[in-house]
Amino acid sequence: MPSDMQEFRDLVAFPGESFNPIEAAFLIALDEYPQLSAGRCGRLLAEMKIEAEAHMRSLKAPGSKRAIRPDLVAQVEHFHKLFFEKWGFHGNSDEYYDPRNSFISDVIDRRTGIPISLTVLYVEIARGGAGIDVSSVGMPGHFLAGFNGRDDLYIDVFGQGAFLTLPECARRAESVIPEFRFELGHMYRVGPRMVVSRMLRNLISIYVNQANFPKALHSIEMILCVEGETPEWIRQRGLVRAAMQRYGSAVTDLERYLECAPNAPDRSIIGGHVRALQKKRSTLN
Repeated sequence: MPSDMQEFRDLVAFPGESFNPIEAAFLIALDEYPQLSAGRCGRLLAEMKIEAEAHMRSLKAPGSKRAIRPDLVAQVEHFHKLFFEKWGFHGNSDEYYDPRNSFISDVIDRRTGIPISLTVLYVEIARGGAGIDVSSVGMPGHFLAGFNGRDDLYIDVFGQGAFLTLPECARRAESVIPEFRFELGHMYRVGPRMVVSRMLRNLISIYVNQANFPKALHSIEMILCVEGETPEWIRQRGLVRAAMQRYGSAVTDLERYLECAPNAPDRSIIGGHVRALQKKRSTLN
């Protein structure tokens, strides 16, 4: 087993939410770029936190040399001058499905990414450097930062730090998802395990759509470390292995899926795949 994969497995093996998602994100990037220096990435992140801390100390009352404790919105707006204006982070709408948007090292170097990667980086620096108590928040069709202890205001990091009220979040979700009815429960705090899972889901979707099945398979192996041996990913691994003409292991996975999910709505379809794969496997023996 590659050392980076073992390190990733060891990290996410911590019970519950007791690991840092940014560390897992670096290991996902290291898996893509074996020559990547994890130490360099860590130093860059540490330097950004130090700069953010110094930047926040510069927030002073008008005409005063004494630092003040401004209201929360003012603190965030001041941090945004650094994160978006000076550092230049922005959402990559033009090349949204570029895999590099999901690798945290590329996000730092290129200053662009998708909602989840930008938000994870934003939260890490805001909390660890700027002293702003935010966390990752999931919602249908998007990913935001939210203030801990509040459910009335959110930050759209992909949207250049725009503030969104709860009604604005509702309107956004209902505008992009047909026949969707928004409820408060659709806004939820996202812990490290779900953050990493969602990052890997994005990569798997991209790789499958690109027919890059070896990378899709490896990302599935990583998400199995995060979520456990769930029927969903056993099924997906079987289909990807079939696309790679690994018929024996594909049959094993798909038969296991049928055992684990006896009432699955696609049972007859997967059963047909299994029979077809068994025939293909027999012609190779």
